Formats: sequence, structure tokens, C-alpha cells
Amino acid sequence: MAKGRTLMIAAMGMTIAAGPRTSNVAPVVLRTVPVTTINCLLASNVFARRETDPNKKTLAHDTLLFYLGRLDERTSATQLKAQFEAAAINLKGANATLLMNGCLQELRAKAQVLQSVGRVGRGK
Repeated sequence: MAKGRTLMIAAMGMTIAAGPRTSNVAPVVLRTVPVTTINCLLASNVFARRETDPNKKTLAHDTLLFYLGRLDERTSATQLKAQFEAAAINLKGANATLLMNGCLQELRAKAQVLQSVGRVGRGK
């Protein structure tokens, strides 16, 4: 199976999510941040490095590559560094799982568009 098709199938079927709560302690309410290319690059990088489940780790890595491909090639290294630093400050105290799931939703939507274009191109 081609790598691109594998990514689309994985993105359609998986979500990186926190496990169920097992204690009676009230959850800490973390703020959410917008799904942007920079935020998703940072979140997927963290999940790709720290995730222990091999399937989720692969999905996070594929998500990282998707958002890496969305960077504007005209952005200089200095500009990119400044964007990452600003985003990292903004992400402190944010719910990384919600952000990552938002990034995956966007990836799934793009995968569906690609699949529909592929069907049109084959006359289906």
C-alpha cells in the first residue's frame, strides 16, 4: 500500500486521545489554542517524540510531515524561529491533546478532499 494512502487511512480512523479518567479528582481545565500550521507542527512534534503507542506515534509523525509541507517556502529561518517561539509561549497551559485532535481533524478533511479528487480523476 502506498505511503500516502496509508496516511489517509490512518488519519481517517485514528484520533490521539487521552485515556479515560480513573480518579474522582476534578479535571484541570486547560485552555484551547487555535489549529494553525505552527501550533500543529509543535504539537505533532511533541506527540511524535513522546507517544509510546506505535500507531499513534506514526500518525503524529505523519501529521508533523503534513504541517511541515504547509510552511511557506519564503519564510526565512529567523522568521520561522520567531513564529515557533511565539507559539511555544502561547501553548503553555494549553490542552495539547485537544490541539492535536484538531490538527488531525484538519488532516482528515484534506485527506477526504484528496480522495474525492482521485475518484473524479478516475471517472468514479
